[in-house]
Amino acid sequence: MSEPEIIMVSPTDRNQRSNQNDSGSSRGKDLQPEQKPHDSRNQMDNEDNSELERQKSDLPLCSVCGKHFTKPYYLTAHLRTHTGEKPHPCDMCDKSFSTRSNLIRHLRTHTGEKPFPCDMCDRSFSTRSILTCHQRTHTDERPFHCELCDKLFRRNSHLADHLKTHTGEKPHPCKLCGKSFIQKVNLADHLRTHRAEKLFSCEFCNKSFVQHRALICHMRIHTGEKPYSCELCDKSFRLRKSLVCHLKTHTGEKPYSCEACGKSFRHCNTMARHMRTHTGEKPYTCEVCDKSFIQPSDLARHLRSHTGEKSFSCLTCGKGFTRQSSLAVHMRTHTGEKPYSFLDVNHMLFIFC
Repeated sequence: MSEPEIIMVSPTDRNQRSNQNDSGSSRGKDLQPEQKPHDSRNQMDNEDNSELERQKSDLPLCSVCGKHFTKPYYLTAHLRTHTGEKPHPCDMCDKSFSTRSNLIRHLRTHTGEKPFPCDMCDRSFSTRSILTCHQRTHTDERPFHCELCDKLFRRNSHLADHLKTHTGEKPHPCKLCGKSFIQKVNLADHLRTHRAEKLFSCEFCNKSFVQHRALICHMRIHTGEKPYSCELCDKSFRLRKSLVCHLKTHTGEKPYSCEACGKSFRHCNTMARHMRTHTGEKPYTCEVCDKSFIQPSDLARHLRSHTGEKSFSCLTCGKGFTRQSSLAVHMRTHTGEKPYSFLDVNHMLFIFC
């Protein structure tokens, strides 16, 4: 088909034609109304969408969940998430994996190989994804945003776990007691409580823990280390969650309210304990005397009355105590610290008398 002829019209020609139309020329009467050029943008968009749909329909499709994949290999690996097939076994332990790449990453846990070094510190990592997440601790980048409460996270998996706190979803139940957990790792820690498996022992007081991070936090009781400092005052804390809770004392934020009495709390766990004062629930029971308690720390202290255990030892004189608060008071006999004035003591006596 030949290209349409393009006719150039000069301003003089336009004037002449305009004059002819005004003079009632029969040629002017024969002219048809001017037609607007056809807008082809919508048509092009529709054609593009149709082409994308056609291309998508040509991609490998999972018959179970309907997902599309760019390569047949990805579909094959994905199907194993439905079938549970793990054709790549580890030669060093009894674990198996659905893909060879997952096996390679696992083998580094045996060999200790960490081929991905951080260029901001001297640490190295077994996978590139773990390195990327670690580097965000230097840059404080938190690219994953919760749309429900505006919290930011360094990892997408952390955001996914956090969203379950809004929905109440706990997809990992314990088959022994029915208790459910948000994360699989929390379930694994919980299962050790049934097996009485406490792999991590304190070198100062021989107390054992289910989790290694719990041991690290406990060790700070003996060492006095408080690595979490408040930028608004000079207070420091052993635990990060204690710092987060403390910061709310500066902002006055108390986002958790009791539906029974309206009292507000800075932390959801504190509100949960408070709710038991209304319901009378005491879910933590002593196996020795059947006495029950509102919170696990009360039960732990009570159990020491049966065992005689004194988990908190003074590093200066070696004296042991059943409570951390008792150890803190005792330490003042060595340091000479007197945090309460005479007026404060009289005021406290006035309150309790």
